[in-house]
Amino acid sequence: MREVDNQHPWSLNVWCGILGDRIIGPFFLDEHLDGQNDTNFLENTVMDYLEDTVPLYVLGNLWFQQDGRPAHYSRATRDVLNRLFPGRWIGRGGPVEWPPRLPDVTLLDFWL
Repeated sequence: MREVDNQHPWSLNVWCGILGDRIIGPFFLDEHLDGQNDTNFLENTVMDYLEDTVPLYVLGNLWFQQDGRPAHYSRATRDVLNRLFPGRWIGRGGPVEWPPRLPDVTLLDFWL
């Protein structure tokens, strides 16, 4: 018999992307998602993966979209996205504002 404390909230964040006809990920993030963790994930996991698997001409024209989650709105995250995807990212505080709960544009929420 093993006693387990299940009275604390559980959290698991999943990141996925769609690029053409393929799915990027999923990547599972079990740590608390704040601006610093989100920034590290974008720079060290997502970009490393994309640079290894996506042709340079595609990567240079790639658009990035995210929802309005507070971690995605942090100054650090927006700065990284502005550097990695200059003028080519969609999200809260980005060059292209997008309603986060609009069903026809949040494809991962409804399709994946």
